[in-house]
Amino acid sequence: NLSLKEEKVYYIDSFIVRAANRTYRPVANNLMILFSKWTTLEEHINVPPHFTGITFSLTPFEDVPSLVEKNSFYVDIMGVITEVGADTTIRPKSRNAESLKRTLQIRDYNASQTQAQVVVFVGTLMKDYSGLGLTLTGSSPCKWYINLNIPKVAELNESFSTNFQPIKWVDEPATGYNQDVLEEKSIAEILNIYPHKHKGTRFIVNVTVRRICNEYSWYKVVLIVGDDANATFILFGRIAQRLLRRPIESLIEENPPNSEYIPSEITSLIGSNFAWNVSFTRDTVTMSQECLQVNSIISSGASPATTPYVPKC
Repeated sequence: NLSLKEEKVYYIDSFIVRAANRTYRPVANNLMILFSKWTTLEEHINVPPHFTGITFSLTPFEDVPSLVEKNSFYVDIMGVITEVGADTTIRPKSRNAESLKRTLQIRDYNASQTQAQVVVFVGTLMKDYSGLGLTLTGSSPCKWYINLNIPKVAELNESFSTNFQPIKWVDEPATGYNQDVLEEKSIAEILNIYPHKHKGTRFIVNVTVRRICNEYSWYKVVLIVGDDANATFILFGRIAQRLLRRPIESLIEENPPNSEYIPSEITSLIGSNFAWNVSFTRDTVTMSQECLQVNSIISSGASPATTPYVPKC
C-alpha cells in the first residue's frame, strides 16, 4: 500500500513506463510512469537545497479564452486574489453527491489586505459558463498555492506595491452558474440524435450491462449495454477504475489484453444496472462509429449473485 506526500522526495523502484495520456495531462511530457503491486518507495531524507518541489507551467491570461473546453492538458495559472465569494453547496445531475463550491476572482496585474495575495492554481480546466463567463474550475486534481516563494510570484507581488486594493469579500455566492441539467433519454433516443450537432451534449441513461467486449487496455473498458436497445459504451481512465474498483493497469498486468481470459472484475458487471452520464465519442462524429462514452457514474445497482455466462463482442 503506497503512500505519497506532496513535496517529499522518493526513490521509486519497479514501475512501468508508458506513453502519456492523450487527455488531462498535468505536464507536457511524452511518457508517464505507473505504479504496480511491485513498486516500492523510499523517502529520500537529504534532499538537495534546490530540488524542485512543485511543478507547473503557467498559462498567460491572454491565452485563457482559447482553452475553453480543451482537455488535452490541465491549465496552470497565476494571479492576484481580488474577490472571495461565499461557499455554496451544489448537486449536479452528473454526480451522485453534493459538492462545495466557492468562487474566487483573480487578475494578472494592478490589484489585493495590506499585501497582494498571489495564488497559483495548478490542475484546472477552463469553462465558459452562461452568466459567469470565463471560469477556471478545479476538482480533486487541482492544487492551489498562495504566495509561493518563487521569483515570478515576487515579481507579480511587487507590481502591486504602488496600486494596492484589498480583497473584496462577497457574502452571496456567485450567480449565473448553471448546474448540469441533463435530459434523461433511452439508448434508442440518443442513437437517433444527429451527433454532429450534439458533440458536447450529455444525457442521463439507465442501462443494464449485457455483454463484455474482449477489448480493454490500460486506459479504457468497452461494454455492450442496453435498455430497450443495445449500444457500445466506452469507459476511460478513472471512470473505468471507479466501475471496477481497481486500476485498469493492474488488470492488464495480471491478464494481458490479447488473451481470451476476461478478468472477473469485468465479467461481474453482466446484469448490473447503472445510471450514467453519457455523450457521443469523438469517433462517433469523425468516423461514424456508433458508440457512447461514460462521463460519470450517477448510481449503480447490485451485481448478480451467480457467475454469468460471458458472451463476447
